[in-house]
Amino acid sequence: MHAKVFADTNIILYLLSDDITKKTRAKQILSNRPIISLQVANEFTNVCIKKLKLTPDELLSSLKIIEKYAVFVPFGLATIHQAIELQTRYKLQYYDSLIVATALENDCDILYSEDMQHGMLIDERMRLVNPFL
Repeated sequence: MHAKVFADTNIILYLLSDDITKKTRAKQILSNRPIISLQVANEFTNVCIKKLKLTPDELLSSLKIIEKYAVFVPFGLATIHQAIELQTRYKLQYYDSLIVATALENDCDILYSEDMQHGMLIDERMRLVNPFL
């Protein structure tokens, strides 16, 4: 059985990177249909507009490709409540804790992220993994 995985924003941003090693690894993760929250989609969009200076057409094209390979999920107020609790318990940044809460809510076994503590086990059921180590 394949692990159910969640991809953080930095993973999908590497799809647009010149770093071939990280781009290849990001493609591998996407080939397994990870879960991506609407928060991640919004963070990706913001970086593409502000830092990467993509045109609206380039951005929409990128999002459409990602939509083919990922499962997008929303979150609600209960997720925000859980994120606040996780933030306190695991000493996470709030937006990281919201990603963690959304991943837990969707029964993920692995959360791929370059920005969180590699190897940390959350609620004895989901591991944070930096796929670039």
